[in-house]
Amino acid sequence: MKINRFTLLRHTLAVLIVLSLLLGAFPRPALAASCDSYYTVKSGDTKSSIARKFGIDWSDIADANDMDSTDKPQVGDRLCIPFKNDEDQANPNVKLKVGITHTALTLTITGLSDKRSVFIVRVRDARVGIGGFYKLGRMKAKKSSTNKTTFAIPKELNKTLYLQVCVKNSTTDEMICRTVIHP
Repeated sequence: MKINRFTLLRHTLAVLIVLSLLLGAFPRPALAASCDSYYTVKSGDTKSSIARKFGIDWSDIADANDMDSTDKPQVGDRLCIPFKNDEDQANPNVKLKVGITHTALTLTITGLSDKRSVFIVRVRDARVGIGGFYKLGRMKAKKSSTNKTTFAIPKELNKTLYLQVCVKNSTTDEMICRTVIHP
């Protein structure tokens, strides 16, 4: 069976086009790892209303989603909402580190200004967007020390690729969230 060069080239090109379209439809893991949360664009949303809702500039949201800052969001678009800069937090010295294994989360909090703080710890599938949190418990932390606590990951989240971990200071209501890749 003899194959014409032109036919082979045409089929190869068609396969490459289909593959590039398919690969473009899947979320990129590196992008998702930098997201604080996700938001699905609704009818009536504008660039400024979305940015205002999350307290960050539209240009930051556009950058996180590999968009030009002049692009308009379309209804149904799922946007990565990036983390705010630390200077935007009520207490910019507070740092949260998340260590993760298949079954456990280890949280480390440093830089507290209060003598004692109690944090409520929650986790969810990062793709959910709003709600869907599992309460893991409380974490007591002291000023001027490294505070470390380990929590079991709920079984319902064992097969989740991205987890969003949030700690809320029960005194100041300040909340810090991190999205991590679940191994």
